[in-house]
Amino acid sequence: RAKEIERKRIEKAEGIYVPRGPMSEEQKLKISEGLRKYYSENGNLKIPSDYKVDGIWLSKWLNEQRQIMLGKRKGKTLTAEQQEKLKSIGFTFKSGTEERWERYFSELKEYYNKSESRHIPVGTKSSSGDDLYTWATNQRSMYRKGKMSAERESMLRSIGFFG
Repeated sequence: RAKEIERKRIEKAEGIYVPRGPMSEEQKLKISEGLRKYYSENGNLKIPSDYKVDGIWLSKWLNEQRQIMLGKRKGKTLTAEQQEKLKSIGFTFKSGTEERWERYFSELKEYYNKSESRHIPVGTKSSSGDDLYTWATNQRSMYRKGKMSAERESMLRSIGFFG
């Protein structure tokens, strides 16, 4: 069953290209095949920056799609079908920084659920081994300096982070 689901996700990788200028059918095919291959081998699309397929930097191409989706490439858009195909094979339009922040936030919530205290001792690691103390300290610093987004502040308040 899992193999069948994975096969379907890989098949959906076809046709998700957005041309970066003139792109040949051969290049489009290489991108689709490269994405399918990487996903089938790794189970995700967190492609390293140095990963190339037939001379095409897949991570750069995916980053371009992310930038287009976030509205940072004037005159370029992804169709709803292209967005869905990317999402269906595990692509996220969030930046690595956003994903990391959300992972730490989830780990903080998990820590709070296991602990009766909201105090995070020096050296505290999350269940995945991340330095939760340092991350929490940095969040407090960002908040005090007024550099934290309202969304992040709200998320942290929702779990009692600020006391």
